[in-house]
Amino acid sequence: MDSPNYNLGQVPGVSVHFFPSLDEIQEEWANTMPADNLFFQPAYLLTLEKAPPTGVKFGYLIFRKNGKNIGGAILQVQYFKANQNINYQEEAAIGFFGTLSRFFRNLVASKVEFYTIICGNMMLTGEYGFAFKKNALSPKEELKALDEGLSFAQQQYEQKGIPIAGNLLKDFFHNNHEYSNQLTNIGYHEFQVQPNMILPKVNRWKDFDHYLSDVTSKYRVRYRRARKKAGELKRVELSESEIIEKQALMHNMYNEVAENSGFNLVNLNKEYLIELKRNLGNRFKVYGYFQGDSFVGFNSTIANGTELEAHFLGFVKKVNKESQLYLNMLYDILEEGIVGGFHDIVFARTAMEIKSSLGAQGYDMNCYLKHQNSFTNKLLPSILSVLKPEKDWVPRNPFKEITSGF
Repeated sequence: MDSPNYNLGQVPGVSVHFFPSLDEIQEEWANTMPADNLFFQPAYLLTLEKAPPTGVKFGYLIFRKNGKNIGGAILQVQYFKANQNINYQEEAAIGFFGTLSRFFRNLVASKVEFYTIICGNMMLTGEYGFAFKKNALSPKEELKALDEGLSFAQQQYEQKGIPIAGNLLKDFFHNNHEYSNQLTNIGYHEFQVQPNMILPKVNRWKDFDHYLSDVTSKYRVRYRRARKKAGELKRVELSESEIIEKQALMHNMYNEVAENSGFNLVNLNKEYLIELKRNLGNRFKVYGYFQGDSFVGFNSTIANGTELEAHFLGFVKKVNKESQLYLNMLYDILEEGIVGGFHDIVFARTAMEIKSSLGAQGYDMNCYLKHQNSFTNKLLPSILSVLKPEKDWVPRNPFKEITSGF
């Protein structure tokens, strides 16, 4: 397939090729990107193209050296408007200064809006933006190639009438200092949103009772109380036809929950869950929660190699309050991970404290933003500091002995 391409100036011998879709390059892309990571593979990415979040456009970069593919990058283009994407919770402060603080933050947010290329995946938390084959380039060369490739992609979008003002590189683990230093050197500004909540080494437990034996009595009591409050709630894996039947209800439930998150980049496509089921089969599971005949909630998981990814969920707020439905969902995902023999469970962002009460640890992740206007780019650190959501949570450790690391 012919594609717009460009020989990189900063990394001699490397060219970048732009594709607006994976449809015609599925095999080439699959052979270039990590085979053991579902989120880099066409089965998942084409699902996004078929059921995209509202207003999102896609693109892909393939990097070649001496005529051979050495890496690629996933691009998502969205019109970012801070006062819609960032949902401020009530300030703890009240009175004049609390009101002034809210006013100032909302005023600044209302002025921050532009089309941006996101290198990464807005539907996931993690390092799913780009990948290069081992030893094809140095880390410094990878980032130079990526930055120049993004500039080339901007030209392709602008030719289609989409003026790109900024690049957002999404989700690098905080301890990835090599990338961090290089990106700030080429004009990107680092910021954090919320940590990625991951429960590592889940396969240390042979079953859920084994897990319970490792937690303190306080958290065993908490577990039993949650299960008691669940009462007659039933959890049932939904078939493809049942997902179709309930997708409108699930979409409404998801939207209610999403409104309470502090930073929401996407508006979920109503068809997304069913398309995932069609494309991923048993690697994607949706579970419905019922009170009698009433459908009151759902959650979903994706098996990605040795990781179990907790994906989208939703519930009836009244039932959640009465039955601790959300906490019970987390316990169910934990049990699924243990029974399935996964190494890690990725619980992702939001609700950090309750997830930590199960043993998940918060891994800080950095994002990097660069505005194309040099003057605006210099102002970004100040703007990002104003827009930064609150980090108001207390990490918990339910275990008798402290555990850490992947």
